[in-house]
Amino acid sequence: MSFDPETLYTLLAGILLSTWFCASLVHQFRFKWWNRLASFDRLHLLPRWTFFAPNPGRQDLHLLYRTWEDGQPEAWQELGTSAGDGGRWRWLWNPDRYPTKAISDLVQGLLVNASSCPQDAPHLVIFSGYYLSLLALVMEQRPACPGSERQFAIVATQGFGGERPLDLKFLSERHRVEP
Repeated sequence: MSFDPETLYTLLAGILLSTWFCASLVHQFRFKWWNRLASFDRLHLLPRWTFFAPNPGRQDLHLLYRTWEDGQPEAWQELGTSAGDGGRWRWLWNPDRYPTKAISDLVQGLLVNASSCPQDAPHLVIFSGYYLSLLALVMEQRPACPGSERQFAIVATQGFGGERPLDLKFLSERHRVEP
């Protein structure tokens, strides 16, 4: 019995993917005997799915920004929310999620970075990559007059519906808008 190369490659790929799938399923249960085998997974090819975290998040973080013109602040505007509902296929196809997720990760990173700054030098956070990335995003929003200033804030909300109390987590310095 002989196999042509294409059939052999297809068979090998099927065996490899089936083995990976089965190993991924077993990896979810944290068996002691399996943990010894999984320690050889140096490339982290076995996923650990955690759909329901033991300590779920109880607040939403929002990135707001405002422009200062002639020393007077304008209204705060939110940055990073997806427009539209995305329809019923949003669970499968949602390209708007990537920029929103990037902003969420930058906000989380900035808050962690700000909390780890030394007590005697809290202003050092403005040199972090998280701060500078968020500042760049804020500065590229709708055009502002040269000479005006921009500022951003991170606020947390809890609950659902209309009026939700805001908890200020971080307030940036004001930065001059350059032409």
